[in-house]
Amino acid sequence: LNKLLCRFYAEICKVSGEPYEAECLRLMRKSIERYLQENTIGEVSLKRDPTFRESNLVLKQRMRALMLRGNRKQQLVQINISGKEEELLWRSGQLGNQSALALLNVNLLNLVKRMGIKGRKDLYMLRVEDFEVREEQGVCHVICTKPSAGGTENLRSMIAQNTDGEKCPVFLFREFLRHRPKHMRGIGPLFLALSNFTTDADVWYRPVRLSEATLGSIIRQMANAARTMGLSGMQNLNTNGDVKMISTNMSHELENSLLTNKTFWQTPTRLWGTLGP
Repeated sequence: LNKLLCRFYAEICKVSGEPYEAECLRLMRKSIERYLQENTIGEVSLKRDPTFRESNLVLKQRMRALMLRGNRKQQLVQINISGKEEELLWRSGQLGNQSALALLNVNLLNLVKRMGIKGRKDLYMLRVEDFEVREEQGVCHVICTKPSAGGTENLRSMIAQNTDGEKCPVFLFREFLRHRPKHMRGIGPLFLALSNFTTDADVWYRPVRLSEATLGSIIRQMANAARTMGLSGMQNLNTNGDVKMISTNMSHELENSLLTNKTFWQTPTRLWGTLGP
């Protein structure tokens, strides 16, 4: 059985010839183990039993190779923010171009909701070079020239057509690039860490790439803030129609955590390794 599993883990693929995702192989081992327990030899652990040490090593090596090639199950970003909740985020200052965090939030939201880039890995891998701002028939569009990690050509490529006002996604994307370090306005990872110190007032971000987990965390924070304000924010509108924040300024709380929690960021050394000299 151990030798059969070695061959199985090393050769298994889809009918089309394409390899399975790495996580699928682990689940296959679990399914085989469950079948053996229910139909033949009773209690057995394909993962822990030393008898299957060789096959587990083959499985581990195959999974590692598949993950390096990108054959891994992506965690999808869940955006459950209604139009009314998004409006509350705008009114409360969580979205916009008035601060580094608000500008990061709104561009991340636009990429997920308007452009349909929902894989955390896809968002993490985005670079400035993957985007173009084009004008067609007098209307500006932001185009993503990079297909999704799954290789699909059906990724919605334009954020939105250029519209007047502070909520224009094209304007906000350009502002997002304008506030990057000068030498990175045309190159490098799209999502950078917030800068807590700079000699240039126009530079809001530092040359440190946001981690994949952080991008998911930012989305969750926005969704939680939207739900909180959606439940009680409408009862706290003043006569001018502005939202009174329920607790202390949520955007400031998140901004402080993003600046101080080092586990959120990749180290500068690793970042520069990806960017080159």
